[in-house]
Amino acid sequence: MNSIGFQKKYHIYAFLTQLAVVFFIIFLFNVPIFSKTFKFETDIISAYKKHVIDYYPIVEPETIKVVIKERDMLSVLSNDSIYYRLDIPPKSNIMGRTVVPISFLSKEGKVLAKTNIVVDVDAKASLFRVNKTIRGGKMISKDDIEMVAVSLQSRYKNPVLSEDEIVGKLAKSTIASHTVLTDYMLKTSPSIRIGTGVDVMMKHNGFELKVRGKSLDEGSIGDTVRVQTQLESRKIINAEVINETTVRYFSYN
Repeated sequence: MNSIGFQKKYHIYAFLTQLAVVFFIIFLFNVPIFSKTFKFETDIISAYKKHVIDYYPIVEPETIKVVIKERDMLSVLSNDSIYYRLDIPPKSNIMGRTVVPISFLSKEGKVLAKTNIVVDVDAKASLFRVNKTIRGGKMISKDDIEMVAVSLQSRYKNPVLSEDEIVGKLAKSTIASHTVLTDYMLKTSPSIRIGTGVDVMMKHNGFELKVRGKSLDEGSIGDTVRVQTQLESRKIINAEVINETTVRYFSYN
């Protein structure tokens, strides 16, 4: 009796084992197996990297990181396609996370699938920043700045790329320590300051006259400043700064 019961149990276990194997095989062949990279992934990453380099000439190419999201879905959609079309706007900033339309095409150019590709992009560039707080109006020296690698996800607008464009310039307003320097933060040290005595070159009907005057504004070469002349009328004129001692006025009556 015990022997018969054992045989029944054995056959039941054997049957269940075979059944489990059959279901496992069915499951194995019906579940898509994804490779480490989906079709076109390498090309798409290269396209993104090229776009970053074109948009940010200052980028350090080896720091560019491109991470494509939802790769399993893209693997399924791209499986039967021969080509793809990625619609990255030509002059767009793709740092950070972007969502861009992508189409997968047949050999004949027929669209087989359309979706949006979600991509995270980061990259770094070496930029200048101040290493201490700089008060507004203070002249910046070489000791006030340092170069550091920073993420371009912060999207710095018009960063200053040359030390020569920083040293000797004035801070327009207070710049906090560790702030990356951009064009709008700096101004040129004025060639002429308020109250500076200047020679005013006046041109009229082909004749040139030089009189003394006093600047009422500060300005750099090429700027227009108000100048009070030392003529009897004490007339105030607008004149162009030529150098540290001379301004030019073109319409004197």
